Amino acid sequence: VTVHFIGSLEDGTVFDDTRARHEPYTFRVGLGFVIGGWDKGIPTMMKGERSLFLMDSSVAYGAQGAGWKIPPNATVRFDIELLGWEEIDDMGPDDVEPEWEAPLVGRDDVGEGGKGPNGKYTWERNGLEVVVKAQIPDDTVPKDIKAEFFPKRIFVSVKGETLLTGTPGLDLDWEECYWDMSREEEIQDDPQAKLWLLIHLHKKDAEKVRWPDFLLLDELES
Repeated sequence: VTVHFIGSLEDGTVFDDTRARHEPYTFRVGLGFVIGGWDKGIPTMMKGERSLFLMDSSVAYGAQGAGWKIPPNATVRFDIELLGWEEIDDMGPDDVEPEWEAPLVGRDDVGEGGKGPNGKYTWERNGLEVVVKAQIPDDTVPKDIKAEFFPKRIFVSVKGETLLTGTPGLDLDWEECYWDMSREEEIQDDPQAKLWLLIHLHKKDAEKVRWPDFLLLDELES
């Protein structure tokens, strides 16, 4: 399904807004890729419908919350507009598990990963994590970077332009995910050196799993 949504806390504080980013969100409903309240609520909607959902923490982000924007045990509001959907035929119980389910390789999961479909970034396997590398404008400062990490969602923008967004190929240990910036290693002191953004995506159950052959599930579905 494809939706626009605005997520906010009970006091009105907005923590996510796809309309502000001009970027609808697409995902598979009913398979646990999103919070439980979405899996239960969105199937009740009709195409073009816009509804307001008030979700208890038990069907939202639970006792752990999500990042610094959503506190533990938070009740959240979602203003959701159902833009459309694509039906998947002949799905049975065996189709729920993706064909690319990772073998147990853990720390040995190293090497080249691939390139983003838009050419804006590359990624590589680095054992317990995946590292995404993107060249960014030379005058970028930390406040120009906006990043949100959730177990089943990533969003990163630079100077207001979306660099990376979607459902990661594996669930993330979001508390261990982070980003930093670096000049080219061999010429760190050269102000003309290229500036890179490095996004570190730490895998949940990192000791056991191998990242699939794509960075984002959205790439597989596109």
